[in-house]
This record gives sequence, C-alpha cells and structure tokens, in this order.
Amino acid sequence: MTELDDLSARVHVRELLDRYHAGINTRDFDLLGTLFADDAIWEVGPEPAIHVRGRDAIVGKLHETVGRQDLLVQANFAVTIESSIAITHVLTRRSSSSDAPPPGHAGDRGLR
Repeated sequence: MTELDDLSARVHVRELLDRYHAGINTRDFDLLGTLFADDAIWEVGPEPAIHVRGRDAIVGKLHETVGRQDLLVQANFAVTIESSIAITHVLTRRSSSSDAPPPGHAGDRGLR
C-alpha cells in the first residue's frame, strides 16, 4: 500500500466514523446498519466486555446499549489500516438519567 493509498483509506474510515457518531447520537439505527459489513466485528472494553459479530447483531446490541443513554461523548484517537481491515479506537463517556432515549435530530439524518 502506498502512502497515498494509506491516507485515502484513513480518510474513508474517518468519514465512516463521522456517520457512525451521527447515527449513534441521533439513534438512527437504520443508518448504523448501512455502516457495517455483514461479517463485521464490534468489540467494546479492554477484555472485550462486549464482542458481537455480524451487522444485524451489532445494530441490535447498539440499540440495546446506546438506546437507553441520555448523553454520549465520543472521541477517536487512532485508525489503523492492516491490509483490508480498519481498526479504530474510540473513547466514549455515557450518562443516563432515564431509560428513555432522547429524540433524534432530523436535520442530522442527511448523511447517507
């Protein structure tokens, strides 16, 4: 992979992460479903505490875990490209005062 190819791949992954964060923050689970490959793996935590394989299972777990949070603050620290696999590391802070998710912002949904 050339340096330009690596940079292009990193930009593409960052754009996907931007759409992912928009989907999380607006609770747009349909959008989130478009961002994962059929055989994607989603891991959360140092152990990992959550390990989910497959698009539908990932979106279901996101709905279960994120859907009940009032506030999410996310920051990306690294994108690693290894052959055809992108690995990202994200810091997330959560706050919840109720079990009901906040309403989405319709103006943020034009990212598809």
